[in-house]
This record gives sequence, structure tokens and C-alpha cells, in this order.
Amino acid sequence: MAKKKKDTVELRFYEVPQGEAALVLYGEAWVRTYGHENLRFHFHNLMEIGICRQGLGKMGMDQEVYRYRDGTITVIPENYPHITISDGMEPNFWEYLFIDPHAVVSDLFPGDPIYQAKVVKALNEKGGGDDGHRVA
Repeated sequence: MAKKKKDTVELRFYEVPQGEAALVLYGEAWVRTYGHENLRFHFHNLMEIGICRQGLGKMGMDQEVYRYRDGTITVIPENYPHITISDGMEPNFWEYLFIDPHAVVSDLFPGDPIYQAKVVKALNEKGGGDDGHRVA
């Protein structure tokens, strides 16, 4: 009897450069066909803010699927499973900011760890996109 293949979720680890507020990923390296070679959900250790500069496709976030297009902005909490899949094989162009919400919030609200924890919890509640085009 064959074993059932287990779904895996991949960690993509990023570090914010020392003395900086965010890691920025931009430029020609991010013009690509997304999701066709690797149809696995992944998550990051940092909050991801993305903008689709060019392209069409779907983004799966946990149990929801959203359509994206030029100008779509996504905010994906740290450790939140997601996947980006381009329509067809046309390259899409995304650019990203990766932010450590714990570091940013502790700088914004120094000396108040209880409030810091509440803000980080709120930031990490749920991911989404700016145009709300959910797909069934």
C-alpha cells in the first residue's frame, strides 16, 4: 500500500540588515513566473508587504484564495502560510518589504511590553490584499 504524500509548508528565512527597519527585495530578480514549479505553501519569519507591479494571478493565504493584478498590495503576517501563482506562464513582477513587527512595535511603544504584545498580535491576525477579490 502506497503512503499518502504529506503536504509540506516551507520556511523562507529572512533577516533585516542591522540598523535598518526593513529588508527590501526589488528589481529584475523578482520578475518571474510564480508558483508553477513549486506549488507549496511557504511562510516567512518576518511580516511581508508586497506590491504587484505587473501581472495577474492568485494568492492563497491559509484557507482563502484572492485574485491579484497590477497594483495589488498584500500584507502577510509573520509565520502565515501563503502561495503566489501567476496566471499562465507570463512573468509577473512583485516587490517586497520584509519587516520585523516586534522590533518596529518595540521602537514605537518603548517601555510598554503589554501594549507591544497587543499590537503585534493585531498585526499578525490575518493576511489580505487591497482589492478583496476572493476566489471560491
